[in-house]
Amino acid sequence: MTASTDRQPWMVSQQDFPSHLPVAAQLRYLLQYAILAPSSKNTQPWHFSVAGDTIGLFADLTRWHPIADCGRRELYISLGCALENLLVASEQFGFGHSVNYFPRQRNEELVATVVLHPGGSPCACRSGISLATMIDRRTQHGRYRQTSIDEAIRRRLLACSRILGVRIDLTEDRSIRRRVMELNLHADEMEFASPEFRLELGHWLGEGGNGSPRLLARLAGRLVARFDVGRVVGKINAAKLARGPLVGLISSRVDDRVSQLKAGQALERLWLHATRFELGLQPMSQALEVPSLRLELAQVIPGGGWVPQQVFRLGYPVHATGGHTSRRPLSQVLLD
Repeated sequence: MTASTDRQPWMVSQQDFPSHLPVAAQLRYLLQYAILAPSSKNTQPWHFSVAGDTIGLFADLTRWHPIADCGRRELYISLGCALENLLVASEQFGFGHSVNYFPRQRNEELVATVVLHPGGSPCACRSGISLATMIDRRTQHGRYRQTSIDEAIRRRLLACSRILGVRIDLTEDRSIRRRVMELNLHADEMEFASPEFRLELGHWLGEGGNGSPRLLARLAGRLVARFDVGRVVGKINAAKLARGPLVGLISSRVDDRVSQLKAGQALERLWLHATRFELGLQPMSQALEVPSLRLELAQVIPGGGWVPQQVFRLGYPVHATGGHTSRRPLSQVLLD
């Protein structure tokens, strides 16, 4: 796949919706928006099926990183992001929907089934999100301004997760920010000190997992696999957390697969609302990849009894990211 074709999925157009074709063709069209969802390390760990009025969302375990994501938390959060994009798109085209999480007992590959029917409208939690918002959404890696975020916008972002049963915290508390920075720095150092972690990440980068040109991807993969750059990477990430106006944390009461999926939905829903308000967002969950540090991060959450699922920084970017990361075309993720 070339650099031009692997970004072709971002060219999806609302005008191309096949309203004159059978419902199966319309549901396949909706999936063109689902595949634009963010995912950990751009793994895009999803497959989809279409049968009648039902879409199935499946985990593609061949794209799971067992060293960095030993508990598959990031895998299922990524799948939750894809599910949220699907629901946004379905509402935009007038479909109502019902979601059944993990419909087959003890089967963790069939993540959800979504039954769609005519006559739906956007729910209040997604009000204001458009199809264009999904295309505009990007990960903003650069510097953020110190400009504070209006209280009305913050309330809107916090409210979007209520019906999911997960918790969102947006804080400018310096002690919380400092503790998150310390834990993430420690996590970067611990992970890059592991040859197995570097080999896994290096292989993924070398195969073009982040969408870089082939030669650059191979070079990056070899460098990461051979050298422990944890301290350098950790300091860069710590500096990013230090500069953004808000640190965000998504948490759940229990740490099960449904909670991880819903955390992914909450992340993408908040991200899309943030995009509407020209805010930048970058996930920064290194501490969650190390079980012992994840336990320490849980102590940061006010009130106690919450399980951290996702950390991110939020603010107005100094220079907005222009390009998109690569996406697998629908033909590669649609099951027969």
